Amino acid sequence: MKDTLRIELPAHYYKDVKALQSSEWLETLGNGAYASGTYAGINTRKYHGMYNVSRRPPVERTMILARLEDTIVHLGAEGQQSYPLFANQFPGSVSPEGYKNLVRAGKNWGPFFDYKIGGFTLHKEILALQSVQCIAIKYTIKGASAGNFQLQLRPFVSGRDIHSLSKKNTFINKQVRVESDKVVVAPYEGLGCSIQAEGIRYEGKDAGWYLNFEYKEEELRGFDDLEDLYTPGLLTIELRSEEDFYVLIGQPDNKDIHHAKALWDEEVTRRKEVLKPYITSPSEIKQMALSGDQFLVSRSGGHHTIIAGYHWFADWGRDTMIALPGLCLEGGNYDKAKAILETFSEFVNRGMLPNRFPDQGEEPEYNSVDAALWYVVAVYQYWKKSHDVNTVKVIFYPVVQAIREAYLKGTAYNIHADKDHLIYAGKKGVQLTWMDAKIGDWVVTPRIGKPVEINALWYNCHKILTEMAFIFSSTDQAVIYSDYASKILSSFKQQFTNESNGALYDVVNVEGRDEKDSSVRPNMLFALSLPFPLLNRQEGKSVLAIAEQELLTNKGVRSLTPYHPDHQVRYAGDVLSRDGSYHQGAVWGWLLGPYYDACLYVREQKGKEQVTAHLIKALEHCYEAGIGTYSEIFDSGLPHKPNGCISQAWSVSEILRIYKKLQED
Repeated sequence: MKDTLRIELPAHYYKDVKALQSSEWLETLGNGAYASGTYAGINTRKYHGMYNVSRRPPVERTMILARLEDTIVHLGAEGQQSYPLFANQFPGSVSPEGYKNLVRAGKNWGPFFDYKIGGFTLHKEILALQSVQCIAIKYTIKGASAGNFQLQLRPFVSGRDIHSLSKKNTFINKQVRVESDKVVVAPYEGLGCSIQAEGIRYEGKDAGWYLNFEYKEEELRGFDDLEDLYTPGLLTIELRSEEDFYVLIGQPDNKDIHHAKALWDEEVTRRKEVLKPYITSPSEIKQMALSGDQFLVSRSGGHHTIIAGYHWFADWGRDTMIALPGLCLEGGNYDKAKAILETFSEFVNRGMLPNRFPDQGEEPEYNSVDAALWYVVAVYQYWKKSHDVNTVKVIFYPVVQAIREAYLKGTAYNIHADKDHLIYAGKKGVQLTWMDAKIGDWVVTPRIGKPVEINALWYNCHKILTEMAFIFSSTDQAVIYSDYASKILSSFKQQFTNESNGALYDVVNVEGRDEKDSSVRPNMLFALSLPFPLLNRQEGKSVLAIAEQELLTNKGVRSLTPYHPDHQVRYAGDVLSRDGSYHQGAVWGWLLGPYYDACLYVREQKGKEQVTAHLIKALEHCYEAGIGTYSEIFDSGLPHKPNGCISQAWSVSEILRIYKKLQED
């Protein structure tokens, strides 16, 4: 790993279109909106596009500009030569093949592309300018000895929800508004964007519908994969060799093109601030830090939250609380952490935190037993890192107390403290833990009963309240919390210890019966990884060893042992197939965090050496799938192909959190 920022795609990728298609880039606008594509220039997902907006941040995301095809025209001594930089996948063919001129690409402040065309090089970079909500593209021609150059841009509009596809129709708006240095397209009422560049010209050449753009990733995921897109015509811009030239894509009323370089530099400066805590870190970690910043978004009403993953997730309570420490606290962004915790404090209902905020802005869903308990842990970590005693005492401590009381007495979905002081949770047809895949009425991993990680969190809740009570309320109250924590611990060890293999049971009192689920799953790691471990180092040795033997991979941790009859080697196919394997073997990137914590706790210095070596190996993933970020999941079987979201908040967060922990210890 090198102490730089820039990372580049492996050299063999440039001769392999499949590798370039599977390498994706992402730029976000700080409110849920983004631009994204592949390094081949081929859109392989319905989520790829150059400009989408979030109509109710961070949800109701709408793709406005699905493609912006760019071609360099060289007017030299040998006549006019055209060099497309893009490519399209149609059924049975790829046309044109602009990626064949790509000689170098990767990620710096944003994604970059170097094309060798004719006798010169074309350098292209993309950057999301958060201050003005624009996507900026910078073009630079280098090494040209003579001739004139044009940049031709062909926009393709869609104006549809990011989860859907557009089809040819008669009611699309074909009108184009041309202003000084700006062209405005608006496919439907209220949905439009401006494309700005100095000297930009418009002509309606070849305007119309182009049919059957094919999205291979959607086909693999079992969704419709053909889209029709409308182009209003061609845009032409004169370029000068050795000069940076900017194209800005933004709202129709945007007027910032004459300040493009200053805006670009302003965004780079903002990103430099993000990297200050990682200034001496290797390039992979710096890219992770920039990726982590992309999840921090504003919510309507002045609130703040965390996007769970790109491209299709909105904000989830559980994911937000798990991701908050690595994304905010480790970088010293305490104000943002505080704002996010305050936002979610407002949504606590009957002691529960929302599981998710739906993408179309409906009422939040509360089907989560662990989100509120993860909130308690996040508050504790905020308190320890920020030393913001007043906010924790006045705002967060009462919420933590309310969560404890609600769970103690009983709340929705049969969540309650049983007579043995452990948390029982579950209702037929409802998924409550992080293993939450549901297909119709089928809950793939129901885990009704007393799950191991829920009770590890429940114990931590009481240990945290004990510390808080000593400072914020009274010694008597602290003693109550401490005594209850001791009772939880006693029952936990008695009921979850699996003497037959040294592991922990995954669920006890399964569906209210005197049964125990002995499936080897990663949830047992939380008994070792949380701020207050439930097992001592000696007791944790066998748990850690089994996790390493059966669950650990170089990309993450399996959700189920390969020796279980329900284990799924691949995460592939339609929704039914994919969700059926989601927690039945799929490797999860974020689980590296609890594994690393457990290893550091149980093995101390030796564990630090192991974690450091494993983390270096895991960071090789920066060069595949979402470049410079970390995927949601991977296949259980070799070669552990990345799957799910290309950029997942808690995956990135846990990498950053553990990296910082290694530097501090």
